[in-house]
Amino acid sequence: MKPLVVALPLFLLFALPSVADEVYMIARDTEGTFIGSHKMFDSEKEEHKKVTLCGSDFWLRPYTAVWAKWEAQSGRKVTLEGNHEGRWDILCKNPTEQITLRQVGVYVSLKDAMLNAQNITTDRRNRFKAIRETFNERGFGSDNDDDKNTPRRVMPFDAE
Repeated sequence: MKPLVVALPLFLLFALPSVADEVYMIARDTEGTFIGSHKMFDSEKEEHKKVTLCGSDFWLRPYTAVWAKWEAQSGRKVTLEGNHEGRWDILCKNPTEQITLRQVGVYVSLKDAMLNAQNITTDRRNRFKAIRETFNERGFGSDNDDDKNTPRRVMPFDAE
């Protein structure tokens, strides 16, 4: 009887994503109040990346991973939750610990990705372009090579 008691909750944990009508990455504050969410998909979508969270495969936009990591870093609780017939169940308690930004094709820092979503690139060929744009936006470079006599604004990263 005891193996059944242990096996049933494990089965439900891994079976729920397949029976959930909708699955979302959800952020809540320390009081449990809903902050925001991003939809997860169970099949391939254009410009989405495949990730495995708590043993189940999902497709998400790269920005979803960035957002989730930012929320977790900001002290909010991020979970993967499934909705089935109006009932929300936690499917994964620590999804942000199971993915990296590089895994979803994001090649800029978490801070830069959050400050400027256009820097999120899922194409490795555009990695250096994204880095260059980040430096240009911070005043470390210039897109205008004709204006070499104009002093460039330089400030430490912490000054922003």
